[in-house]
Amino acid sequence: MAFGGKGLTKIDGFAVFIDRTVTGDRVAARIVRKKRNYAEAVVQEMIAPSPLRVEPPCPYSGYCGGCKWQFIDYAQQIVLKQRHVADCLSHIA
Repeated sequence: MAFGGKGLTKIDGFAVFIDRTVTGDRVAARIVRKKRNYAEAVVQEMIAPSPLRVEPPCPYSGYCGGCKWQFIDYAQQIVLKQRHVADCLSHIA
């Protein structure tokens, strides 16, 4: 998972950030923005969901923007968020 809650994959070393994915998801995605060093993509089809994926408790999850992580198991959310904080602090210190 990348900072901001997007999944990250690499294709021949080229980083592709995919919105609303989690480690272990297998998806067919469409690139919507390509930059020199990375691309951004959206899911077109969920081929095989990750075991970390859960049904979001909020019916508006994914639409309003306030609950980007609700499709991930809560215990895993905590692990990922702790990792993000540690990464941020290690870059500052």
